[in-house]
Amino acid sequence: MAAAAVTGAGVDHLVLVGVLLDPDVDRGWISAGVPAAQVTRIVLDASDAELERRVRQREIGSGGAAQLIRTLAAARMFRARHPSEDHVLLTDGLSVAALAAEALRLAGWTAATPTSTAWTSGSDKEDP
Repeated sequence: MAAAAVTGAGVDHLVLVGVLLDPDVDRGWISAGVPAAQVTRIVLDASDAELERRVRQREIGSGGAAQLIRTLAAARMFRARHPSEDHVLLTDGLSVAALAAEALRLAGWTAATPTSTAWTSGSDKEDP
């Protein structure tokens, strides 16, 4: 996605979602791709207990225990490397709608209304 395509399509708000572990590197390539962007990093996190619940819910079979170990180790390592993130949302027990509302508030988009639907996931249906 080129910067000209984004701005040319009338997009004034862009949400980039992904596992972005190095804030300095991430801001660099995002700013290079969309030079006029104001980047706000919002980290979604969960307690170790919630991570364990989620892994146990989705992992079936002999690989579950190893996945839990990897998940908890990665989460703890990330928290140790980034102890003072500006915007961290603890996701335990919150709905997607509540998380989205809080992310919009943190990004300063509380009064924002979508002005373009140029970039979509390719599906008109909501997830169940």
